[in-house]
Amino acid sequence: MKTLRHISMFTLAATLAVACGEGPSSRPMPRYPAAPGRAYSPYGMPPHAPAARTGPSRAPQWLPPPAAAPAVFRPINVGGLLAALAQSPCAPVEVSPGNWVGMDCSLPTLITRATSFVRPQQFITGPLPTSVDHRAIGMEGPIKSQGSVGTCTAVSLSTAMEHALRRVGATDNVSALHIWSQYKVPRMGTAGNSNVDKRLASSTIWPYDPAVACKMLQRPGDSCGIAYGVFPGSADGDPQIVSKKAAADAAGRYQLVGIEKIGNHDPQHLASLIAGGDDLWVAFNMNSKAWRSRAMVNNVIQDYVPAGRTGHAVVLAGYRSVGFQKQFLIHNSWGSRWGNNGYAWISENMVRNQLRYAYRVRVADPSAPPPAPGQPPAPGPSPSAGACPAGQATDLIYRRCAPACAGGGPPAAGLCAPPLPGYKPPSAPPPASGGACPSGQARDLISGQCAAACPGGLPALGGMCLPRL
Repeated sequence: MKTLRHISMFTLAATLAVACGEGPSSRPMPRYPAAPGRAYSPYGMPPHAPAARTGPSRAPQWLPPPAAAPAVFRPINVGGLLAALAQSPCAPVEVSPGNWVGMDCSLPTLITRATSFVRPQQFITGPLPTSVDHRAIGMEGPIKSQGSVGTCTAVSLSTAMEHALRRVGATDNVSALHIWSQYKVPRMGTAGNSNVDKRLASSTIWPYDPAVACKMLQRPGDSCGIAYGVFPGSADGDPQIVSKKAAADAAGRYQLVGIEKIGNHDPQHLASLIAGGDDLWVAFNMNSKAWRSRAMVNNVIQDYVPAGRTGHAVVLAGYRSVGFQKQFLIHNSWGSRWGNNGYAWISENMVRNQLRYAYRVRVADPSAPPPAPGQPPAPGPSPSAGACPAGQATDLIYRRCAPACAGGGPPAAGLCAPPLPGYKPPSAPPPASGGACPSGQARDLISGQCAAACPGGLPALGGMCLPRL
């Protein structure tokens, strides 16, 4: 009892966090030199060591460090939460001093709407760089804290989307609460299925509030209700939340245009994708005790045996070589007091054996003009400045020169569609005419004319809707 009282007093003002369940082309991607002693960057020199410029540069403009995502602080009832541990489906764990995590034990679920798109020819081939860290090149969003709610799938998806936005030059943060409002259950599969095609608001429109997230949670009796003094599942009867949801829907800007399933979990393959510029949205089988900060050695999660069916969704944002093994960089959603300012490393052995799922996300901003020349991910000039170089085509979403798909066709948001019988992709889409389309229609990405929209409101490509695999 003395120990319990001591823990309760120590953690009274702390914010709890809750984990939740859940072949390359032969053409190499262009490489850029790294500054001495610095991690390799697929985009160019690190911001602290800019490359000399003798003319127009295609390297990206370096982005500033991410600002903290807007969020609402909610004190928790630690004493009540600890008293209810016996009734909790998964007992909370103190993952860092004063930062408790209640583990979720949901069954794993697949994203059935994930597509088997293939990236254009942008893979690193041959020996990989020894170290890649997307933090060092300004491509990571802020560290967030999900609070005492099982929203890791929503927060990590917002983080993956923010990386994708930074690759096209945008620095905004995506509302994790708006993502969560689309599905409200701690399952990665449902998170993806419910948000593909959606236009999601920025976090300035709807900041993260753990008490609101708990009210949305479709799991009556969840311990987050005790933590924040609310009733899980009561959001639909709360006029303020209903109004906020409507406002976020109306202000939705960043469209999750695609989620690509990565079937090959070999660490070398995943490292090649990271070296090519991608963050990976993943879920691990968990042993919550091994993921505690005090169980780490130099911010490295030690190898573990999974405990039950507990899972956790995070983002992989880099890797490094240690001896003959790789360690992968985890961008977590447990606040800055966990690990190394919210990040930690995990071994390739755990990636190989404990990774449940791995996905890449593609995001577009349909309301924004094309990225300025030199912005990532476009390796070539704007099509308005002339034809794309050999081996490239105009991306149908970003409308920038990018490596062409097999057969010379254009990618869509950096992805290549599976071959469609009888369909020959053009080299580039004609410019769309102005004006809004009638309800139920969207501008065809190839013809530029209004036509019946595909499921989810997406535009067709040459009158055809891409299959959802």
